[in-house]
Amino acid sequence: VWLTDRQDMIDVFNRNGFRTISSRSEIQHDWLWTYSMLVPVWLDLDVCDLWNGPYLHATGDVVLRPTGKSVGIKTSGNPDYDQDLARSVSVEQLVDAIPSDYTIYSFHKDEIIEHPRVINWMTNSTTWEDTMNAAASMDVIISTCTSLPHMSSAMGVKTIIMTPILKYYVWAGEEAVSPWYSDNTTVLHQSAPNDWSSVMSQIKGML
Repeated sequence: VWLTDRQDMIDVFNRNGFRTISSRSEIQHDWLWTYSMLVPVWLDLDVCDLWNGPYLHATGDVVLRPTGKSVGIKTSGNPDYDQDLARSVSVEQLVDAIPSDYTIYSFHKDEIIEHPRVINWMTNSTTWEDTMNAAASMDVIISTCTSLPHMSSAMGVKTIIMTPILKYYVWAGEEAVSPWYSDNTTVLHQSAPNDWSSVMSQIKGML
């Protein structure tokens, strides 16, 4: 059973086969509970115990119908997160690494990206369902360590994740893959603090 107070996440989880509750008062007295990030610890899971197929699916409602090759980008996350500065990437630097034959869509929800190549579509988006449907229509998602690449990876969408030196544990290791997701997800590690140049070179080569 999952507990979250976000109704849009409840809708997503319930639709994808998970039982979800919205209040701690619904936790029964004989249940054990933990923060979701600690589930692998309490279940004593190792890499070989993980599954890596898609487990989230979009509804298929058309929010965005791109033409040609499309890439969705997110270069920063919640500014209140204490490590946000370390994971943030310059929009200009990322756009410069994306070949000109790609149409670029911003997945920033509350920020207008002022760049002639970037289409700001999230201004009309209100729920995770909207974000999932748009992500499903992309050829590739490129993001720093935010919730977006977790979602797109869990959906099986081709995803490139840019990680800072201080890595979130699902991106840990030197490999360009994550055991938590399938090989549709590529992990590109920063080689020096605040230096994204090698990551940008790899993105340009991949695209």
